[in-house]
Amino acid sequence: RDGKFPIAQFIIDDLLAIRADRLAYYYGCETLWETHPNIVSILCRDAPALIEHLLDGLLWHSHTVLDGHVRVNYYLKELYGEPERNEDVWASPLAVLTQEGRPDMFMHPVTDKLLHIKWHRFGRSMFIFIQAFYFAFLVIFTVGFVAYKDDCRSEVIALRLSVGGIAVVTFLGMLWLSVDQVRSGRVMKTKVLKWSLRIPRFMTNPWNTARFCSYIVVMIRAFSEECWLPDDPVEPGPTRRKVGCAGGYSRTEVDVEHDPVNVWRIAVSGLSAFLVWIQLIQVLILSPRLAAFTYTIGRMFEDVTRNLMVIFVIILSFAGTLTALHQPYYDTMEESILNLLKLILGLSFIEIESLEGWGLSVLLVFVVVIEVGFLNILIAQLALAYETLSMDKAGYAKMNRAYTIVECESFMTLAYRKRLFGELKFDQPLEFDSGDEGPAGGLQFLEPAGVRAHDKYIPDRIMRFSGEASPEDPWPQDEDGEAEVVQGDEDSEESDHSGEFEEL
Repeated sequence: RDGKFPIAQFIIDDLLAIRADRLAYYYGCETLWETHPNIVSILCRDAPALIEHLLDGLLWHSHTVLDGHVRVNYYLKELYGEPERNEDVWASPLAVLTQEGRPDMFMHPVTDKLLHIKWHRFGRSMFIFIQAFYFAFLVIFTVGFVAYKDDCRSEVIALRLSVGGIAVVTFLGMLWLSVDQVRSGRVMKTKVLKWSLRIPRFMTNPWNTARFCSYIVVMIRAFSEECWLPDDPVEPGPTRRKVGCAGGYSRTEVDVEHDPVNVWRIAVSGLSAFLVWIQLIQVLILSPRLAAFTYTIGRMFEDVTRNLMVIFVIILSFAGTLTALHQPYYDTMEESILNLLKLILGLSFIEIESLEGWGLSVLLVFVVVIEVGFLNILIAQLALAYETLSMDKAGYAKMNRAYTIVECESFMTLAYRKRLFGELKFDQPLEFDSGDEGPAGGLQFLEPAGVRAHDKYIPDRIMRFSGEASPEDPWPQDEDGEAEVVQGDEDSEESDHSGEFEEL
């Protein structure tokens, strides 16, 4: 916070250095997290560049290759998030990194391995289960309200009511979850104008909010079934016609024209179909490439929204001006807005000769401002934004997956999270070599030998000190001691090279 980043970097590197004497190994990872449990939040907010040094200190590579693999230790215990210390999943280090971090932080081998572990242990299965339930709901909705939208047979009506019942149950479940998060304090505080709002964590995900709204619309549509309405005894006409079974009816196009009540039903049906189908995009997170593309498009959509809001205000201004000038084809405000939108989209041709002097001038200014100005600015802005975002699209994809993992973990009970955490056995020491046990608090994997080409590969970064040793003695600071450490590293490198020559 004082801007002394080199000192903070030195402290992090020194604490996360692995030292060894002939008695034991010394590693300050646990001490660092116990002293600063919110270090991820502090670094993300005040010194994002130091996150890389923190993650580097949680990684160790062996310098030997065994059967085409290299032993790698990932010290993930604290970064994983111990359930007893982080009862609120959204307060865990990974959740903080997801909300406050940058995409490049998720490209580090440590965070990438952590996402791999959580995704394959529980994230992927929970996500697929949720999406499978929603896909089944989507299929039933499509059959009842799209494929057979005009069918009034009893079995079709029963199908629509079942869709409404599923929507009610799911809506109540989401509502209960949101209320429970507000009561337990798992909220995100935001400020709108002068009011401070507490939004449940569940609703901070735009897809959850869209799904919540879609269930409301589907309930309205399902329980306003027009097939329940009786025929008009005065004008029976073509309002209903039988379609084959007793008591079954189907509406015709004449119904829509002669029944104004159906207008809002059609609007609700269209809105519900859009909200239900558009959420299928969320399934694309299963593919890293598609997830990166959709996340990039989503970020670009924010810029498009801001630009379109400005364009809409300008359209209102010119529409009001043309209406006030009593120009042909611009008699009302609604007609003026519609004609200007058609002019922008090229859907119609307005007779220029019918416009008077002032009206023609206003329309020419509108064309210059919108089509020559704002639309070209929007195109250039989108091109620049896509070029910038595409450079980090892999990081954005992993960041999006991390958010999904944290959200799935938040649905678990504390007991189940403790069981998953205990199965990883973070309390067991990790070996640096066969029979050479080092500090605990991590997981060991045998990575392909190609990991040595990674820029984060440092072979056996342990600082080994020979001679007399005692936990009460300080580390040697004289030149002999420093030379001894360097000489030990050189010996290890020479032995490594000699081993490679023997293999050749």
